[in-house]
Amino acid sequence: MIMHRRIVYIIPLMISLVATRPGYGQASAGNDTLITDLKRIRSKDDSALVRRSIARIGRSPESLLLQDNIWTEIQRIRNLATVRDYTDLSSSYMIRLLALNTTASNEKAISFGDPSLENILNARNEYEYRTSLWVFRELRSAYRNLGKLNESLEYYGKAERAFLAKNDSSGISIANNVLSGSYFRIGMPEKAVYHQGKSVGYLNEQVLDPRENPVYPVLGAGGKMNRYAVLAGYYLSDGKLQEADSSLTRAMYYYRKLNDPKAQQDVPYLFLQRAIIKGLKGDPDSQQAFDTCYAYMIRYNLDAGPLAVYFQARATHLFRLDSLDQAEEYLKRTQQKIDSFHLSVIHPWGELIPGYHKALIALKKGLPDEAIRLLEVQLQQLQPLKLRNTLIKVHEALAEAYVAKGNMAQAYNAMATAFTLKTTVVQDEKDARTLSFEMEKKIQENETAINLLNAKDEGNRTIRLYLFGIIASLGVLALALAIFYRNKKKTGEVLASKNLKLEQTLDQLKATQKQLIQSEKMASLGELTAGIAHEIQNPLNFVNNFSEINAELSEEMLEAADQGKIDEVKAIALDIKTNQQKISEHGKRADSIVKSMLQHSRSSSGVKEPTDLNKLADEYLRLAYHGFRAKDKSFNTNITTDLDPAVPAIPVMAQDIGRVMLNLFNNALYAVNEQKKIKGDGYQPEVSLSTEYKQGQVFIRVSDNGSGIPDNIREKIFQPFFTTKPTGQGTGLGLSLSYDIVKAHGGHMKVESVEGEGSSFTISLPQL
Repeated sequence: MIMHRRIVYIIPLMISLVATRPGYGQASAGNDTLITDLKRIRSKDDSALVRRSIARIGRSPESLLLQDNIWTEIQRIRNLATVRDYTDLSSSYMIRLLALNTTASNEKAISFGDPSLENILNARNEYEYRTSLWVFRELRSAYRNLGKLNESLEYYGKAERAFLAKNDSSGISIANNVLSGSYFRIGMPEKAVYHQGKSVGYLNEQVLDPRENPVYPVLGAGGKMNRYAVLAGYYLSDGKLQEADSSLTRAMYYYRKLNDPKAQQDVPYLFLQRAIIKGLKGDPDSQQAFDTCYAYMIRYNLDAGPLAVYFQARATHLFRLDSLDQAEEYLKRTQQKIDSFHLSVIHPWGELIPGYHKALIALKKGLPDEAIRLLEVQLQQLQPLKLRNTLIKVHEALAEAYVAKGNMAQAYNAMATAFTLKTTVVQDEKDARTLSFEMEKKIQENETAINLLNAKDEGNRTIRLYLFGIIASLGVLALALAIFYRNKKKTGEVLASKNLKLEQTLDQLKATQKQLIQSEKMASLGELTAGIAHEIQNPLNFVNNFSEINAELSEEMLEAADQGKIDEVKAIALDIKTNQQKISEHGKRADSIVKSMLQHSRSSSGVKEPTDLNKLADEYLRLAYHGFRAKDKSFNTNITTDLDPAVPAIPVMAQDIGRVMLNLFNNALYAVNEQKKIKGDGYQPEVSLSTEYKQGQVFIRVSDNGSGIPDNIREKIFQPFFTTKPTGQGTGLGLSLSYDIVKAHGGHMKVESVEGEGSSFTISLPQL
């Protein structure tokens, strides 16, 4: 996410970038000789011509640089000049195109994307590899500034696969880093977090020397600092303050490991994130944190882009504090930077949309006409860039402004546009939803999924044994009855003996049936465990991360104590205390999840307690979905909920009703998955949950658009041991037991289904 413009260790590239400052790029005498100089390069002895060509590239106008024969001549000398000369020349040309940042220059740079990738894959030495990798990463700016985010996903996705084939961990990490940024900008935060986590996973913690490695800021420990800082930004935009704080803590940990933090140009970004988080938390030190960030930006001599983002972030903070005049002053400074340096809306540190923020201030001041004007100008800038999440919030603000003005028709149009965009984003996010990279690694390392499936198989084997037991018992019962009627004329003593045997057989049958019900319950627990494993992984990750950080901080505190640095010891101790509080908080969350799991596996007490059925149904739906995903990562479905807030807490046995819901959800997910196998990619699986309260009854409805139930078997689905699933995949007891549980609560269960179109199960439960 962070663009590194500081390249003091790559002199030729620095020359190219300096030439993009105001006053350069004009046609000058001798520019027409650039082609001539390139054509004269014939061997490794022509290094002076290479250096002169690099200088000419820095001074040449765009019209000359866009000529096709420039790149043709550069490629011609790949095997003629030295590796370093060719690398410097080709990289200077690409960076010059990106620095011009016009539509034509960005298009031209993108057209050279595949040859640039080949330079990495077929690099002849470490210098060519590292420099080409750096240019490959910077090429992302061309895709973003043109709004070609989908094309960016295609290009960097192809690159990731190429790097995977060569087991190139640095290339894989950078490709995923760029993929993450593109997914974030098109409004898919889950995919963005996934790829950023994957990018981190392919980095080691080596502290690199910036003088020897042009991509040092995004590899090794510096790269991890960069990725975690960006993750903090993702979480902040998604309203996940706790996760943002955790990611920032990890970023600060790697910041402390750097030998030369001043060589890492995104350090001020770290402190900007910290200031934003403090502001959102209402920390009294938030203003000081913004001042500290600004001091770092001056110390690092950053260019106009980061400063513009900083001014906008500070204005947003002041707006939350109702300091509207101060906020406007900072937004003016943002706009000045944008106008003076022709900055794009898209910047690696964040989107520059001062018009939107000015409009919010205008609305708060009761000036809807001014807000509408500002928002319409902002929309003109945003439309070509396809930044869907930003477009959504601008359209929502526009709708609010029209409402304030009393123009309801225009307000409706703006809100409808926002809704359409939001629906597209939500659908894309659901289609692309996946387990996080960290979760994938845990499953691979610990074979969690295999263990869960084995647990389920054990449950199924137990059920089959009990079924054999029931069959055997029924055989004994039939034999006893046959003997009884055949010998009905025998003495009363013999009859009494047979009756005793019959009673014993019936008792055995009841005991076996009770065991069978408990076994079915344990089988459902096996289904549930996969979902719980996903739920419990997040707090455990937090605990592990903060514990690791505390161990490192403890060592630093001991070193500081030995050196007599009392202030530093106190600061580190405060960090340890804060982390310990977070460990305790997430430990309690994990404990709560485990207790819920134990409650499910425990035998029902038979006591009815007031229960929030909306909450219970939503929780079991989530766990059922995650459990299904743990078994089949390719599975996706559109899940919708419509929970009636009027549903009261009614007395039920929560474990038993939860088991009923789990069974219905698992059946629905199974049905849509089977339908997907039949209909293929053109089919979109859908599962819905709705609740309703009317006339003293609570109705819970679970629907799907799966394969449906044929008419000839619909009457049998509530019968014990009846199942349509393949052998070993179903016991035939789920719906039967669910039906009995609902009846025991004084309720009813019914089914509506159309073969090939889907099914809907409705549970009705009385309030009293």
